Amino acid sequence: METKLAKLSNKIFLYVVIFLITFIWCNCYISRFFICVILANLTAIILCVLVSKFSNKKESQLNQKKATQLQLTNTITQLLFMERSEQLNYFYNVISFSFKQAKINKQYITLNNKLVFPVFNYELEVSDFLNIFNKHREKQLIILTNKLSKNLEDILSKFDLDNIKILCAEDVFYKIINPSQIFPITKIKQKNPTKLKLKELMFVAFNKTNSKKYFYGGIILLFFSLIYKYTLYYQIMGTIMFLFSLFSRYNKKYNPNKNCDTFNPQNTTE
Repeated sequence: METKLAKLSNKIFLYVVIFLITFIWCNCYISRFFICVILANLTAIILCVLVSKFSNKKESQLNQKKATQLQLTNTITQLLFMERSEQLNYFYNVISFSFKQAKINKQYITLNNKLVFPVFNYELEVSDFLNIFNKHREKQLIILTNKLSKNLEDILSKFDLDNIKILCAEDVFYKIINPSQIFPITKIKQKNPTKLKLKELMFVAFNKTNSKKYFYGGIILLFFSLIYKYTLYYQIMGTIMFLFSLFSRYNKKYNPNKNCDTFNPQNTTE
């Protein structure tokens, strides 16, 4: 996320660039210097305001989209860790918020002539689907789930089942949960991605696998040093690349021995 100072510097840079471009073109057609400065200044201010408003609106929409996506991920995660009874009670609260005639059963929610089955396993398997279908084949069924297993997708593609509607994760969230703004209580917290520490970065930078990359980089810089003989940049950077290549290949600190004998123990002599 940009700091206030970075945002201010970006705005100043934008203003300066627009001012200079406008001034160049004004100076081509208007001989008076001060009039060119005033016109360029006004143009730069107006364009900066318009760009700023457009940028703020776009940033706001992007932040809203990210917040919604984060809420989607969190909601699906909470549902995955719920028991069937908890899922049933939660969806009853969500559905009854918009449809007061909804009724809850031990296995499903009744809404008019439809039966709603929340089955938020990781995947809806064939066995779960057939269990619901065989018991209630005469009813209009709505199944809410995270995703379908590959086997179930293959089965559903071969048959025309008009009385069954299956909504997966995103459809469930955007069509049912998000409009009600009733979200499950957060019980399972997701891990936030952590930044690599300096020591971890060293393991990445000076791993043996990078030795060839540094070596090839040094060769390229050496080639340029032969062409541009009057600059020390390529000589210095090429030397550093070759040193990095040597260090990455032979250092032991950042290249720990792999335990290759874990599953292949050495034969012991009797």
